[in-house]
Amino acid sequence: MGVPLKAPPPAAPPPLDWHGFFDVTWESYDMNPQGQAVFNQPSWVVAGGLALTVYKDPNGFFNNLTLGTTALGVFSGAFNSVWDNWGVATGGVGSNAGALGYDAVIPNATLTFAKYWTLNDELIILVFGPTIGANSLLPGNGANCTAAIAPKTLSLGCGAGGGIQNDLKLTLNDGAISGWPISFNPYVTWVYEASSFAPGGNGAPDGQYYHGSIACFACLANTSDFMLGITPTVNLAKYWGIPITLKAPIWATVGQQSYWGVNSNGNWGVFTAGLEAIWDLNWMPKSFGGWYIKGGFQWYDILNSALYGPGGANWVTVGGNLPGNLTGGLPNGTPTSITVGYVGVGAHF
Repeated sequence: MGVPLKAPPPAAPPPLDWHGFFDVTWESYDMNPQGQAVFNQPSWVVAGGLALTVYKDPNGFFNNLTLGTTALGVFSGAFNSVWDNWGVATGGVGSNAGALGYDAVIPNATLTFAKYWTLNDELIILVFGPTIGANSLLPGNGANCTAAIAPKTLSLGCGAGGGIQNDLKLTLNDGAISGWPISFNPYVTWVYEASSFAPGGNGAPDGQYYHGSIACFACLANTSDFMLGITPTVNLAKYWGIPITLKAPIWATVGQQSYWGVNSNGNWGVFTAGLEAIWDLNWMPKSFGGWYIKGGFQWYDILNSALYGPGGANWVTVGGNLPGNLTGGLPNGTPTSITVGYVGVGAHF
């Protein structure tokens, strides 16, 4: 009589497919993707995140699903009377020496389907808006952070509130289809402003203050616009053995004129183009992650009058003493053309 065979042990579950990154970037000027100038001085942007791939099927219609969260912080150094230099009637804010900055948490999901298409959704939760001085987070300091901008008053929130924005982005990986040395990666992003970071403005009756959203200081809540763009990309390592990737981010924003508030003059917000070089530090041990150094510039042509002034929100941050990299502008010196330079270092694993 033979010895009965034991059933084989069950297969071990597949390991969790975690990925992460961090990035530290110095920029000469803080602009957001909508063309809103936030700080007209050098800033540090610190970002990091984790993501978990929960589904994979390279042969199906739905190929990959990843869920993650990113944390973002922007800091713009110490100052004493920078707001006075910006031409803002601050009522003494300049005496509150401190750092300007804002923080956001960004839950996100990415779905790859039909091999070449990617749908990415990001929920941007602004934890604290632009902060001013050491006391900026204390209740009641909002009155120190307003500026008269005809025909209304702008409230920056002064760190006392947050905001929510949702970005839904559809991208085509055309390089995998064409096989060309250059890929263009066309995309469209629907940007929805779910809430403002200064509703009503420091307790004032609704309509007497700009609401202010993550997109721009004059933009309204419960509205949306679109970002239309391409990111031409060339991987020099693939063809010439040089561990550098070149990218040329180009996009424009378009939406209903009311999206940019009462001072909007049309349906276009900003056009921007730039060039970025990413050096892959492939000589570092892979156990340390994939490290890189990056650098580049981004030029913004501000098209909508709600993004400059007076009467537009950029007057708050780019009026007064203008840095040397600003050109063009209106008779009062407000720029409509802004160039931002940046360098950074980061890693992914």
